[in-house]
Amino acid sequence: MKSPILRLIAGFISLLVIAGIVVEGVFIWEFVTTSISQFMVRFPVLQSIADGAFLLLIVVLLSYAFGELIFKPRVKK
Repeated sequence: MKSPILRLIAGFISLLVIAGIVVEGVFIWEFVTTSISQFMVRFPVLQSIADGAFLLLIVVLLSYAFGELIFKPRVKK
């Protein structure tokens, strides 16, 4: 793979593969969220529980991220 043209072709193919994975993931995400939202309309209690769980997840992830930023391990040289 020393030829620049082969590297260009390989890079282009890998970009196409990554783009295909992203597009397919978006389609799957839309299908899942539509199915969940149609299910949640029938059961409003589940909607409030899901909202609370999602907010709790966001708070936990942000707390962890900021904790990692503030208390990251110091590397002594």
